[in-house]
Amino acid sequence: MKKLPGICFVLAMFFWAINVPAKAEQVSDTAKSEPVILKSYQLPREQWQAWQKVQQDWLKTEYPKILRQQRLKMNCSGCENIYLDVVFSIDATGKLNQYKPVNSRKCAEQFSEQLLKKFVAWFFTLQFPPELYDLTFEVRLGTGLTC
Repeated sequence: MKKLPGICFVLAMFFWAINVPAKAEQVSDTAKSEPVILKSYQLPREQWQAWQKVQQDWLKTEYPKILRQQRLKMNCSGCENIYLDVVFSIDATGKLNQYKPVNSRKCAEQFSEQLLKKFVAWFFTLQFPPELYDLTFEVRLGTGLTC
């Protein structure tokens, strides 16, 4: 009779040991199912280079126009940043099919809906390079000053 509690304890530990790893696997499977969205600087080299070309074109042509139209000027005394962090989803044909704003900064304020649309409008007209087809990634549109 004195051995019965010891045997029960060993069996309980055995069944507990079997169930703990199963629960840990369930947690890790849940974590794995959430998509990981890379930031543009985390993309593989070819994709990063393709994005850099697109971004540079936008910075040279569209960004200055938007700033002029909105009468926005960056300076170190009150408006150090004008940028939008956004997740882009490019489809299999190279078209932007979806975007999701993550963060924005217009001086010390958030973007208005109108400014947000102006920042992404050009990208809907663009045929993205093949390296970016079927890709979802986060980008920063705009810039800031180092004051």
